Amino acid sequence: MKRFDYSRMSGGGFLAAGRALSQVLYGNFIAHLLRNPGCVIKRSRTMCAMTGLNIQTHVLYIPPLSRKGKGKSSSCFTFHTVLKKRAAFTLAEVLITLGIIGVVAAMTMPSLIQKYKIQEYVSKLNKFYTVISNAYIRAKQDNGDISGWNLAGYESSSSDEEDFLYYILPYMNVLKFCGKNEKGCFSDIIYGSIGSAGFGLNLNNNSWYSNAILNDGMSISSLTYSNTCGNKGAACALLRVDVNGDTTPNKLGIDLHTFAVYKDRILPGGLSGVLDDEQSINRGDACTAHVIYEKNMDYIKDGKCEIYE
Repeated sequence: MKRFDYSRMSGGGFLAAGRALSQVLYGNFIAHLLRNPGCVIKRSRTMCAMTGLNIQTHVLYIPPLSRKGKGKSSSCFTFHTVLKKRAAFTLAEVLITLGIIGVVAAMTMPSLIQKYKIQEYVSKLNKFYTVISNAYIRAKQDNGDISGWNLAGYESSSSDEEDFLYYILPYMNVLKFCGKNEKGCFSDIIYGSIGSAGFGLNLNNNSWYSNAILNDGMSISSLTYSNTCGNKGAACALLRVDVNGDTTPNKLGIDLHTFAVYKDRILPGGLSGVLDDEQSINRGDACTAHVIYEKNMDYIKDGKCEIYE
């Protein structure tokens, strides 16, 4: 018997043969359905392992013939229908979504950054208050009561040794000491104020103030009055600290804060009896107590700090 040589068949020939075979199989399938009306088409959904697409699978089930029939047999055919793609976003939808996210971020990020900075000011100021209070305690242990310190009023003395800062700095981590005569421990700018009464002071260019920079970048300044003071009212000295050094905003009541030195302790401005005059309230000296005890700066929106009771 002569066999057909498939190697000589062209690509078109294979295609034609495939079509003919499909037509024969389809005709046999239809004829099978007509002869067996009891057939049931069962459907199931599977996923193609290669493409990830959903495939609708149809299974033709022919129940076995009854005992009265000519035999016990069953048959089924399985065939696949249209592939269905998974739902996905178009490029335009993705770009629109990214645009909306960008707009929302642009609207909310400045507020979030501002809140973060304010919380940073609060944390640094509370840290400073702890450090300066401990340094004052140690200084009195070594040098005795402040009434015995060689302090002189800022208007009558230009000596660093007669300033409060000279006695307190040995108990702190100091990066640079400028004293009253050297510049560079504060930015050469005029400080603003949170309130209606401007501060308008250049701490870098004022011989009344003794200045220094701490290791953590804070700038500290003292204005000495005398060595005679009680525990409230008139202070022995004022301390001002810029918690973020020469970085903006450089405003009294925000990053610049004021403390008063008394005989037994150091107190934040804004307590009853401590820098509670109208000028201190309006320009921001009185804000320090709120930050220390409330741990926030909610007063910023009002532009004024009330006395903390």
